[in-house]
Amino acid sequence: MSVDGQFGGRITWEFDGQKISLGDASVKLHPALVEVTAKANWDGSAAYELKPSLAAVEFELRHQDGVDYNALMFKKGNLTVDEENNGRTHMWTGTRMTGKPVVDLGTGAVTGMMGQGGTYRRIDA
Repeated sequence: MSVDGQFGGRITWEFDGQKISLGDASVKLHPALVEVTAKANWDGSAAYELKPSLAAVEFELRHQDGVDYNALMFKKGNLTVDEENNGRTHMWTGTRMTGKPVVDLGTGAVTGMMGQGGTYRRIDA
């Protein structure tokens, strides 16, 4: 059962069958399919520009031996983020990794990547 207003807890990340541990407080969802920016007309009235965007997920991974980040960037697959304690699952079907992976050898954090595109779906248990 999904718990509204509850966040955090155990979160798992899997892309195309490969599970990689997440870092702390490391998942940010971008579920909207439109980006809205405000502008001003010459007369001072408000104008808004709507631009299509891709549903995305931003994350920080924990570096693990055996993960080929170069190969990961070339894959197209399914991405699942499971909020185990909160009863919510976020799925992207047919998505790609975007950005450029950066491995911090001091902390073990892998940043610089997002999952973008494909079809996004949220499932409340």
